[in-house]
Amino acid sequence: VAQEYDSTQIPVERVVDFKTLDLILDIDPKKKEVEGIATYTFRTLRPTVDSLFVHARDMEIESVTINGKEVRAVLGDEGLSIFPHPPVKGETKMVIEYVAQPTKGLYFNGWDGQGCKQIWSQGQGIKNRHWIPCFDLQHDKVVTSLEVTFDKDFEVISNGMLVEKDQRGRKIRWKYAMERPQPTYLIALIIGEYGIMEQRSPYGTTVLNYYYPDLPDQAEPTFVETNQLLAYLEAEIGVAYPWSVYRQAPVEYFLYGAMENTTAVVLND
Repeated sequence: VAQEYDSTQIPVERVVDFKTLDLILDIDPKKKEVEGIATYTFRTLRPTVDSLFVHARDMEIESVTINGKEVRAVLGDEGLSIFPHPPVKGETKMVIEYVAQPTKGLYFNGWDGQGCKQIWSQGQGIKNRHWIPCFDLQHDKVVTSLEVTFDKDFEVISNGMLVEKDQRGRKIRWKYAMERPQPTYLIALIIGEYGIMEQRSPYGTTVLNYYYPDLPDQAEPTFVETNQLLAYLEAEIGVAYPWSVYRQAPVEYFLYGAMENTTAVVLND
């Protein structure tokens, strides 16, 4: 059977190498809306670059600045075309301010009164473009950070180390940061009400297992083998798990069995 033509599967040529992505998000779960500031650094792959492209769906772009100067940006069916003027070269900083109402990639569960109140992402293969303006293909990787301020009754989980956590009234600001690059489809966000069972591998890797607070007796039998397997692999190959921390959390109505995001695995509960 011939496959249907799909323009989204055509690799986009890279004219820049994205190095870092710092996300600051304000999320309204009842509106199913994300207000975001995406700050990129990149290096040009040509002597000068007068246009570049990032994938973006289900969003409005409020502004794009490059090296502090607002530039022209055109949002099309598949993404955002950006036109630096004058053309840029070398190391460059770009900031995109946007509002997204994602139909894919980030899902809001239970805020209408049905089921657990949760927010969870599923970026594979090209779905994170619905809530993050990004180069949403695997042949470019970025060092990411993600900052979210949310209701203090909920745990917020993302990739990398938890580098900042401070309470602001009834909300808590969480900031996670990676030390090494990853493709954008592995950027993860999980928000829900959880207890945490913490373990540690013989090599010192922290393992954080999130469970529903009303089912504490299910945490141990569900997660006991994770740390055993991690310990076995580290001992067998003599190399510690390279990402410093391993987290896993269950969510309702997940699309698959699980998704192995870097340091933040989503499980179908």
